[in-house]
Amino acid sequence: MTEVATTGREGFTGELWRSIEDIYREVLDHPFLRGLTDGTLPEENFKHYVLQDTVTPCKKSAVSGKAPAISTLQPG
Repeated sequence: MTEVATTGREGFTGELWRSIEDIYREVLDHPFLRGLTDGTLPEENFKHYVLQDTVTPCKKSAVSGKAPAISTLQPG
């Protein structure tokens, strides 16, 4: 389990960080992020992430007519 450094944070900001310690720890311990940071993430998983990170916003924009054709972003 990842240690979350919330000590030393004072005031309102410290209160906010302490209130989300468990959630933040889960984010840091997620297998994708863990693999990305320690170099064990399979290349296919990373490629899928990059493609989704590119295509999804464009699909949303295309609905409003503000994006290039999505077919230009598909691998192949």
